Amino acid sequence: MRATATIAAVVAAEVSTTKHLLYNHAGDTVLMRYISPVRAKILSMLFFGTGTMGIAIGLGVAPPSVTLIITFMAVINIGLGAFFAYVFLTQEERSPDKRKRKKRRESDRDESGGRR
Repeated sequence: MRATATIAAVVAAEVSTTKHLLYNHAGDTVLMRYISPVRAKILSMLFFGTGTMGIAIGLGVAPPSVTLIITFMAVINIGLGAFFAYVFLTQEERSPDKRKRKKRRESDRDESGGRR
């Protein structure tokens, strides 16, 4: 129980800096991973295209017994496309990783502040 409280405190501290939140089955907030903009665009276009094609096939070509199912699945795909479009439009840029930055030593600099 204590670990859950600690995790909830960490998540609560991160909520102020992150817009995209998901909720798990216990009602706790879970941060969403960063998705590259190219991947979000491709997924959005893929879901919108598949949904549009599914609605066209479901309402025009499919036999009456499966029309409702195909159309409903197409609407789900359009909803997924809208979700990834929302993520693409509202996601903040990824900040560079501070741990990988090479630090310069003072001995590598001369008095003027430049490198030798």
